[in-house]
Formats: sequence, structure tokens, C-alpha cells
Amino acid sequence: MSIIAAALLVLLVAAELSIGSDDRHDRSYHAGYVAASHGSWVRDAMATRGMTSSTLCESVADRTLTGDEAVGIVRGDFIDGCTRAVAEAME
Repeated sequence: MSIIAAALLVLLVAAELSIGSDDRHDRSYHAGYVAASHGSWVRDAMATRGMTSSTLCESVADRTLTGDEAVGIVRGDFIDGCTRAVAEAME
């Protein structure tokens, strides 16, 4: 491998690491967002002592992603969508 090719490879890897990949599963993200999109419910839940958005979204995922509803859903992307909805509800 030439020095130029190696340098180009390093640049491409660095760009991918800094930008991140766009591998998010949109259906899962949307399902998580919708699951936590009821603002007053989210604010009430977040008022519970010790509650964090991560804890809330893990709980929502545990209750929501069962049986047929879980088929094809990527849990991490579901939680990302849920966390985003919680952040918006708390603004």
C-alpha cells in the first residue's frame, strides 16, 4: 500500500469516526419517539425522584417491546427516539 493510499484510508476512517455512521433504524427510532411523545405523562414520570431519561426509556422499552411489537425493532434506536422525545417534553 502506498503512503498516499494509507493516508487517504486514515483520513476516511477519521471522518467516519467523527461524523458517525447513519445506521439508525428509522422505524425503531420513530416507535421510541412516539412511545414517549405524551408531554404531560413524560413530565410526571420525570418528576419521580431519581428518574432519568435513560431509566424512563429503558422502562418504556421493557413494557413496549414485547411479543409481536418487538419484531423488527432495534432496541438501541427505540431508546434513542424515546430519549429525544423526553428531552423535547422537558424543554
